[in-house]
Amino acid sequence: MPDFRAIGDEAVEILREYLRFDTTNPPGNEEQAARYLADVLAEAGIAAELRSSAPGRTSLVARLEGTRGRRGDALALLNHIDVVPADPSEWSVDPFGAEERDGCLWGRGAIDMKGMGVMQLATMLALARERVPLERDVVFVAVADEEAGGRMGAGFLAREHADLIACSDVLNEGGYGLASNHPPMLACALSEKAIRWVRLEAHGTPGHASVPPDPADRAIERLLGALAELRRHPPELRVSPLVERTFRSLARRSPLAQRRYLEVLCSPRSRPFLPLLSRRLPARARSLLSDVVTVTRIDAGYKDNVVPGSAAATLDCRLLPDTDPDAFLANIETHVAPFGVTVEVEFADDPQGVSDGPLLAVLEDACTRAFPHAAFVPTLCPAITDPSFFRTLRADAYGLIHVMLDDDLSFVRAHDLA
Repeated sequence: MPDFRAIGDEAVEILREYLRFDTTNPPGNEEQAARYLADVLAEAGIAAELRSSAPGRTSLVARLEGTRGRRGDALALLNHIDVVPADPSEWSVDPFGAEERDGCLWGRGAIDMKGMGVMQLATMLALARERVPLERDVVFVAVADEEAGGRMGAGFLAREHADLIACSDVLNEGGYGLASNHPPMLACALSEKAIRWVRLEAHGTPGHASVPPDPADRAIERLLGALAELRRHPPELRVSPLVERTFRSLARRSPLAQRRYLEVLCSPRSRPFLPLLSRRLPARARSLLSDVVTVTRIDAGYKDNVVPGSAAATLDCRLLPDTDPDAFLANIETHVAPFGVTVEVEFADDPQGVSDGPLLAVLEDACTRAFPHAAFVPTLCPAITDPSFFRTLRADAYGLIHVMLDDDLSFVRAHDLA
């Protein structure tokens, strides 16, 4: 057996150095960090290929070949190099200092997701050094640009270098262990919500604020009316097939009272009462019960005493796998049309489908042996990550950070703390 303690110690030192690369996106600047990973792989005799979608926007691919000799059968270990911005004034440590405190390495990207990237890197190093015989290829893929939609990273590789990343299964982020859940759980994401970024735009008569146009002809009033109408008609709550699977998996390991509650949630007879029943769920679980529409930007006006002639808002919409995107958009248009507000989709991805291949049983067995006290729970990721690009290449993708986190370090606060 490999010396796992030595592997772990090495991984900590690799991560410490990796966290010190400032790969804040925008602008990204992932090239130097990608070259560092390539150097680490090279020391173990693993050749890495670097591909850049633009100057500095570099992704890395390294492949260990198996005996089958079929590239498309590979298992891809997918992670991203870029991180979200970090305001040093909001941190008690240097976000890119990789300081060790209380047994943890602190730095932007430690959880999202340089930490998992290094775990996958350590796997590649161990497989190569121990000369582990592989039936199928294992591919390490570290990409740029995930935090800004992935089009210059995983999307670029899928478009321009599909053969380089050819695989049938992908392991990435999207699910993780929750130690403080009752029962503790390891969530494995089999799908993600599709995304629509929608721009609402209203036009009206401009004028001086001292003698304003009629309220019905003011752009801001029209926009606010449309937003209020959308708020009065939120997306319907429902338990989709994948989320029902999540609740039933949790119920099997839950105390009696919680088990009965989850069973009631899954009952078709309870659908009219979901708004009331769902109040007991944490925010992340509630987000799985509906499409989500969130106002993220409002743009209007240019001077304090001028009534503007236009106003706009951006909606971040996340759609369940079984939602018809066209019908969803048509519903928004119906609600805002009486206010003279137009609707434009600025960004969209395809519905994800649900991955449920043979690898899922292998993951469940491995996680159950490693964490026998935790429930292994297939689930839906409420966000989007890079596997969407691999699913377009017909690969199954599973989101699983195979560690147990407490509430303070979970997905909900990953962009705040790490």
